[in-house]
Amino acid sequence: MTQVLTSFATDQTIERLTQMVQQALSETAFANRMMIAPRRLREIGAVEVRLFQDFMANPDAETARRHGLDLAASGLGHSSILRLTAALRAVCWMDAVSEPTRWYRCAEDYSQALVLGYMQAREDEIRLEQERTRAAYMRTLQ
Repeated sequence: MTQVLTSFATDQTIERLTQMVQQALSETAFANRMMIAPRRLREIGAVEVRLFQDFMANPDAETARRHGLDLAASGLGHSSILRLTAALRAVCWMDAVSEPTRWYRCAEDYSQALVLGYMQAREDEIRLEQERTRAAYMRTLQ
Protein backbone atom coordinates (compact mmCIF):
# COMPACT_ATOMS: atom_id res chain seq x y z
CA MET A 1 0.00 0.00 0.00
CA THR A 2 1.98 2.95 -1.27
CA GLN A 3 -0.71 5.58 -1.66
CA VAL A 4 -1.01 8.19 1.07
CA LEU A 5 -4.28 7.71 2.92
CA THR A 6 -4.25 10.78 5.15
CA SER A 7 -6.07 12.76 2.46
CA PHE A 8 -9.02 10.38 2.81
CA ALA A 9 -9.59 11.47 6.42
CA THR A 10 -11.03 14.81 7.42
CA ASP A 11 -10.11 16.64 10.60
CA GLN A 12 -13.52 15.60 11.91
CA THR A 13 -12.67 11.94 11.24
CA ILE A 14 -9.34 12.23 13.05
CA GLU A 15 -11.11 13.90 15.98
CA ARG A 16 -13.71 11.10 16.05
CA LEU A 17 -10.94 8.50 15.88
CA THR A 18 -9.15 10.15 18.81
CA GLN A 19 -12.37 10.07 20.84
CA MET A 20 -13.02 6.42 20.02
CA VAL A 21 -9.47 5.33 20.87
CA GLN A 22 -9.49 7.25 24.13
CA GLN A 23 -12.91 5.86 25.01
CA ALA A 24 -11.70 2.32 24.29
CA LEU A 25 -8.71 2.84 26.57
CA SER A 26 -10.76 4.37 29.39
CA GLU A 27 -13.41 1.62 29.22
CA THR A 28 -10.73 -1.03 29.65
CA ALA A 29 -8.68 0.86 32.23
CA PHE A 30 -9.25 -1.75 34.94
CA ALA A 31 -8.31 -4.62 32.62
CA ASN A 32 -4.74 -3.39 32.25
CA ARG A 33 -1.86 -5.18 33.88
CA MET A 34 -1.10 -2.16 36.04
CA MET A 35 -2.99 0.94 37.09
CA ILE A 36 -2.58 3.65 34.46
CA ALA A 37 -3.74 7.17 35.28
CA PRO A 38 -6.61 8.52 33.15
CA ARG A 39 -4.40 11.38 31.96
CA ARG A 40 -1.79 8.88 30.80
CA LEU A 41 -4.48 6.87 28.97
CA ARG A 42 -5.51 10.04 27.10
CA GLU A 43 -1.86 10.62 26.18
CA ILE A 44 -1.54 7.03 24.95
CA GLY A 45 -4.69 7.51 22.85
CA ALA A 46 -3.40 10.73 21.28
CA VAL A 47 -0.06 9.11 20.49
CA GLU A 48 -1.85 6.12 19.02
CA VAL A 49 -3.85 8.27 16.61
CA ARG A 50 -0.73 10.22 15.59
CA LEU A 51 1.20 7.01 14.93
CA PHE A 52 -1.71 5.60 12.93
CA GLN A 53 -1.79 8.78 10.83
CA ASP A 54 1.96 8.39 10.27
CA PHE A 55 1.36 4.79 9.23
CA MET A 56 -1.30 5.88 6.75
CA ALA A 57 1.20 8.29 5.19
CA ASN A 58 4.09 5.83 5.29
CA PRO A 59 3.08 2.21 5.98
CA ASP A 60 5.94 0.85 8.11
CA ALA A 61 4.99 -2.36 9.90
CA GLU A 62 8.22 -2.37 11.92
CA THR A 63 7.41 0.99 13.53
CA ALA A 64 3.93 -0.27 14.42
CA ARG A 65 5.40 -3.50 15.81
CA ARG A 66 7.85 -1.55 17.99
CA HIS A 67 4.97 0.58 19.24
CA GLY A 68 3.18 -2.63 20.24
CA LEU A 69 6.26 -3.50 22.31
CA ASP A 70 6.01 -0.10 24.00
CA LEU A 71 2.31 -0.52 24.76
CA ALA A 72 3.01 -3.85 26.44
CA ALA A 73 5.79 -2.26 28.48
CA SER A 74 3.44 0.55 29.52
CA GLY A 75 1.13 -2.03 31.11
CA LEU A 76 -1.82 -2.13 28.73
CA GLY A 77 -3.79 -5.34 28.92
CA HIS A 78 -5.06 -7.58 26.14
CA SER A 79 -8.56 -6.13 26.10
CA SER A 80 -7.21 -2.58 25.84
CA ILE A 81 -5.14 -3.50 22.79
CA LEU A 82 -8.05 -5.30 21.16
CA ARG A 83 -10.49 -2.43 21.80
CA LEU A 84 -7.95 0.10 20.57
CA THR A 85 -7.43 -1.73 17.27
CA ALA A 86 -11.19 -2.21 16.90
CA ALA A 87 -11.63 1.57 17.16
CA LEU A 88 -9.06 2.09 14.40
CA ARG A 89 -11.02 -0.22 12.12
CA ALA A 90 -14.49 0.97 13.10
CA VAL A 91 -14.13 4.68 12.45
CA CYS A 92 -13.71 4.19 8.71
CA TRP A 93 -17.30 2.95 8.45
CA MET A 94 -18.74 5.59 10.76
CA ASP A 95 -17.44 8.86 9.37
CA ALA A 96 -16.94 10.54 6.03
CA VAL A 97 -13.81 8.72 4.93
CA SER A 98 -13.69 9.01 1.15
CA GLU A 99 -12.31 5.50 0.66
CA PRO A 100 -13.36 3.40 3.67
CA THR A 101 -12.08 0.13 2.21
CA ARG A 102 -8.54 1.46 1.87
CA TRP A 103 -8.68 2.99 5.35
CA TYR A 104 -9.91 -0.31 6.74
CA ARG A 105 -7.09 -2.20 4.99
CA CYS A 106 -4.54 0.23 6.38
CA ALA A 107 -6.09 -0.14 9.86
CA GLU A 108 -5.87 -3.93 9.52
CA ASP A 109 -2.20 -3.80 8.51
CA TYR A 110 -1.37 -1.40 11.34
CA SER A 111 -3.36 -3.41 13.89
CA GLN A 112 -1.70 -6.66 12.90
CA ALA A 113 1.79 -5.22 13.29
CA LEU A 114 0.84 -3.54 16.58
CA VAL A 115 -0.64 -6.74 18.03
CA LEU A 116 2.36 -8.80 16.90
CA GLY A 117 4.68 -6.42 18.75
CA TYR A 118 2.45 -6.49 21.82
CA MET A 119 2.34 -10.29 21.81
CA GLN A 120 6.09 -10.53 21.39
CA ALA A 121 6.65 -8.30 24.41
CA ARG A 122 4.14 -10.24 26.53
CA GLU A 123 5.73 -13.57 25.52
CA ASP A 124 9.15 -12.20 26.47
CA GLU A 125 7.77 -11.10 29.86
CA ILE A 126 6.23 -14.52 30.45
CA ARG A 127 9.47 -16.29 29.54
CA LEU A 128 11.41 -14.04 31.90
CA GLU A 129 8.94 -14.74 34.71
CA GLN A 130 9.13 -18.47 34.02
CA GLU A 131 12.91 -18.31 34.21
CA ARG A 132 12.74 -16.46 37.53
CA THR A 133 10.30 -19.04 38.86
CA ARG A 134 12.50 -21.91 37.68
CA ALA A 135 15.58 -20.32 39.28
CA ALA A 136 13.73 -19.85 42.57
CA TYR A 137 12.50 -23.43 42.46
CA MET A 138 16.02 -24.70 41.81
CA ARG A 139 17.33 -22.69 44.79
CA THR A 140 14.75 -24.33 47.05
CA LEU A 141 15.89 -27.78 45.93
CA GLN A 142 19.51 -27.11 46.84
